[in-house]
Amino acid sequence: MINLLLTPVKFTLIIDPVGIIYASAVLFIAANVIRFSKFYMHEDPIINRFSVLVILFVASILTLIFVPHFMALLLGWDGLGITSFVLIIYYQNPKSLGAGIVTALINRIGDVIILIAIGLTLNQGH
Repeated sequence: MINLLLTPVKFTLIIDPVGIIYASAVLFIAANVIRFSKFYMHEDPIINRFSVLVILFVASILTLIFVPHFMALLLGWDGLGITSFVLIIYYQNPKSLGAGIVTALINRIGDVIILIAIGLTLNQGH
């Protein structure tokens, strides 16, 4: 429990076997992406930015997996959307910008669906 301006804030994590398996797969893939990007993009002067973006992307996914709270769900989903947009437009050309905008629009549709689901859940008294 964390005290934030004299208000106790509970931070719950659910660690279950399915979550561990899924997180292990995500971490394995991310580690290989970072490893191969060091080889493939070795001449890129801002490769560290790419690695940080991949780590933020993974942190958002892990938030979605392990934190059972509606605000964490929204933060994880928005973090996933923002980092995926920035990763897609990494090379900053018109084609990647178009794909990034499509991704951002699809994520906004997901935001609406998540908010509707949260509203329906709260309406049911859960």
